[in-house]
Amino acid sequence: MCLDLGHLNIALNKRLVNTELAFIDRMGTKINLVHVHDNDGELDQHKTLGAGTLRYHSIIPKLKQTGVQDWVIETHNLEDARVTRQILNEHGIT
Repeated sequence: MCLDLGHLNIALNKRLVNTELAFIDRMGTKINLVHVHDNDGELDQHKTLGAGTLRYHSIIPKLKQTGVQDWVIETHNLEDARVTRQILNEHGIT
């Protein structure tokens, strides 16, 4: 399963999921790919991590616990991708 973090953030904002961490717990090892980007919880904006409302500080460690290995950065430009990559590296994603 591909978990798109921007879509998860919108689903959370629209109350389609209770919490992002509970959703990740429920999906667990079924998650084998993560699309990484941020948004305001309303629109699929593909912002760099930290530029929106996604609570990535708790989400990334939870996803690491599932053993997911494949992370795809989805941003609009190379500089945003570099910033997001740096954040992932700081959380031990290489």
